[in-house]
Amino acid sequence: MQLIGFPQACGHLISFKILLLTVPKTNYVLDSQGQKVFVQLSVQEWEHFIHEFRRMESLLSFKKKLKNAFREVREIQRGERVGQTLGAGLGLGAGASLGLRRGDLSRGR
Repeated sequence: MQLIGFPQACGHLISFKILLLTVPKTNYVLDSQGQKVFVQLSVQEWEHFIHEFRRMESLLSFKKKLKNAFREVREIQRGERVGQTLGAGLGLGAGASLGLRRGDLSRGR
């Protein structure tokens, strides 16, 4: 097997809508036919990659939950789903109130 360097100026770009992550100083291990079979990164680059990957997983999970929440709101607005109050959702009972009135949050209360 042969080890080749991959120039920093030509680093791969992994593009997500939220994050642009570059992986510089990547080395490839080639087989006897010249095909890439392994990738080598420094420990520091690997740890950074794993950190960013986990952060991206967390953001994508949040995005999925938020998207589902907005879908549920549209279903409630169209009458396809029955909504519930925040108090009921928090287990405070069906008629529970948090003491907020319409518009309180927009006025900073």
